[in-house]
Amino acid sequence: MATLVRDVAQQTVDPLDVSRAELYRDDLWQAPFAQLRAEGPVHYVEHSDYGPYWSVSSYKGIVEVESLPDLYSSEAGGITIADFVAERDVRMPMFIARDRPVHTGQRRTVAPAFTPSEMTRISGDIRRRTADMLDSLPWNTPFDWVDTVAIELTTQMLAILFD
Repeated sequence: MATLVRDVAQQTVDPLDVSRAELYRDDLWQAPFAQLRAEGPVHYVEHSDYGPYWSVSSYKGIVEVESLPDLYSSEAGGITIADFVAERDVRMPMFIARDRPVHTGQRRTVAPAFTPSEMTRISGDIRRRTADMLDSLPWNTPFDWVDTVAIELTTQMLAILFD
């Protein structure tokens, strides 16, 4: 099976494409976001590794988008950045990326697990499990963060919710 390799020299890089992983890896994300807010909080990125997208970078703009789900659809693919290979991957609908009425029904189902009193009740367990996980990490030895921490800790947090 062949793998498509992009010709980096021919690819145009939009300096305001905030989907680029190296901005976060190298802690360089602040400048593009400052420029986005200064020049206009809505920016269209035509060429990115994930396809074209609209970047909304102001609080007011984000509140508007979030408060008008009939105008700004989550299900149209506009909120996630992920590599998706149609021939290989199965697209699984995510709760956060659903529109009404599906999102509303799912939100009502999970909302009781996130009330202030429920969060207070489980906060000690969350802190203990997180501290235990972090305390168990190897010193001066490279390890895979996703395998060692992210998957395990996420699984433990889900277990708390199902308890």
